[in-house]
Amino acid sequence: MGTARIVFKDVEVPDEYRVSEVNGAREVFNRMMIPERLTSAAGALGTARAALEVAVKYSDKRKAFGRKIREFQGVNLMVAEAITKLDAVGH
Repeated sequence: MGTARIVFKDVEVPDEYRVSEVNGAREVFNRMMIPERLTSAAGALGTARAALEVAVKYSDKRKAFGRKIREFQGVNLMVAEAITKLDAVGH
């Protein structure tokens, strides 16, 4: 979802409808954004984990020079590095 600037000119809000102190919307907005940021991060982590699972399965099926590519040290290093980074971010 995109963001946009909303401007209210000459709007009067009665005191009983105020959420916070006048001009305190920034604090409210920042508190509301915490769950949004966590949701975005969780989505990125889930996508990364799914991509890693696809890569590992692919490395077990794909062959080069008569061997599965997961048997090559370079491929194992890339998979291990991806797992390490993903675990570091997820903890």
